[in-house]
Amino acid sequence: MILHVSFATTIVLAAVVNYCFVFCCRKFFERIILCNSLVWTCAYTGRSGLTFEEAVDSEKKAKEQLEHFPQYLQRPLLCVASLTHRSRLIDMNDDVFLFAKDRYFVDEAVEVVISSQRLLCHTFVFLHTG
Repeated sequence: MILHVSFATTIVLAAVVNYCFVFCCRKFFERIILCNSLVWTCAYTGRSGLTFEEAVDSEKKAKEQLEHFPQYLQRPLLCVASLTHRSRLIDMNDDVFLFAKDRYFVDEAVEVVISSQRLLCHTFVFLHTG
C-alpha cells in the first residue's frame, strides 16, 4: 500500500513522531532519576532516604524477619502494644520491650540449666487448685 502525502503533511508527521520520541525519552529518564533518587521509604521499617532498590531490599529483609517472628509472642506483644497510648512508634517500642524483657510467655522456648545440663523447654500455664 502506498500512501501519497504532501510535503507539508510529511513534515507534520515527522514533527509528531519526533515529539512522541522526545516525550517518551523524557518520561523514561525522569522515571530513572526518580528510581535512583533518595526519596523512597521502607513500608515495614519506616527507614527513609533510600533509593528504590534499597527500599525494596529493606522491605524484603523485614518481611523475612517477620516470617521468623515467634508465633507465641505475636498475640501478647500486640496486646501490650495496643494498650500503650504513645504517639511515637519509638516510645511504644520501648514500652513493649520494657514489659516483655522480664516476662515469660506461654509456649515460649526457654533454655533451662539443671545440674550443669542445658535443656530446651517450653513454658506453659500451671493452675494451682489449692
